[in-house]
Amino acid sequence: MLNRSMVIFFFAYFLVCNGCGGMNMDYGKHIPITDVSSLVKGKTTRSEVEQRFGIPAYTTMMSDGRSMATYSYTKVQTSIAPQSYVPVVGLFAGGSTSTVHTQTLIVTYDKNALIEDYTFSQGGSTGQSQGLNVYTNQNYNP
Repeated sequence: MLNRSMVIFFFAYFLVCNGCGGMNMDYGKHIPITDVSSLVKGKTTRSEVEQRFGIPAYTTMMSDGRSMATYSYTKVQTSIAPQSYVPVVGLFAGGSTSTVHTQTLIVTYDKNALIEDYTFSQGGSTGQSQGLNVYTNQNYNP
C-alpha cells in the first residue's frame, strides 16, 4: 500500500511540475519594423497609424493642439530547469532563464492629425539564475 501511494504521489507531482516549466507573456501588440519604416512624416494620418498599430497605450494632448501617441510591446519568456522542482537539490542545481524584449513607438501628430515626428526603439535583457545565484546580461539585442 505504501509503495502504491508513493507511485501515485510522484506521478501527480510530475504532472503538476511539468506544467510549470516556464511562462511566456505578451503585453501590448508586437510592432513590426516594416510597418514603422512605412510611416511618412507630413503624409501618414492618425487613422492610418491606428489601422496598422491599433489604439495607442497612451495618448498625450499638448496645449498647442498637437498630440502624441505611445505604442508599447513587452514579451517575457521564462524557462525553469526541471531539477528546480526536486526538494533540496533545486536550491543548488536548479535555475531559470528569463528574456525580456521591449518595443516602443512614439508618434507626434500636428494639428491636422498628420505625423510630425516619430521614434521607435527596441531592446531587451536576459537573466539567469542557478541555484541560489542570479546572473544578468544587459547586452541582449533581438
